[in-house]
Amino acid sequence: MGCWSYQLLCDDVSLDVLEELAESEELVADLEGYLDEAIMAENEYLEYDICQYALTAAAIIDAALNGIDWALLTQDGKEQPEFEEIIANAAQEGVGDLQEKAGKVIDLAMKEDSELRELWEENEEFYQSWLDNLEEIKNRLKK
Repeated sequence: MGCWSYQLLCDDVSLDVLEELAESEELVADLEGYLDEAIMAENEYLEYDICQYALTAAAIIDAALNGIDWALLTQDGKEQPEFEEIIANAAQEGVGDLQEKAGKVIDLAMKEDSELRELWEENEEFYQSWLDNLEEIKNRLKK
């Protein structure tokens, strides 16, 4: 796992997702595709990459609907300008219909059969912070 903090955009896979989405010609469809792939694994073992793609999509949807909270996304609340452009595009194109799926993905990331959760569970120092961070994003999505 190439990550440096428990926030969602502190992970190499999340940065790959942002790079892909920055080039996307169908942003909302791609976001929904990432969510759907994780949801399809609801009754199976959720692989790390699939989960991280979906969580990154959920974070984008949350930020597009509720504004960017950098403390939830980056270490020390550091801004990432390329993320702002993706958020603006997602907000403009409309992602409200994906709100429920984004919340479901967060639940799936925290389930027992999630590789990402298993990896975070091994980190005694930050596991609870990771869970709390996901819960905060999920709560924002419920607004």
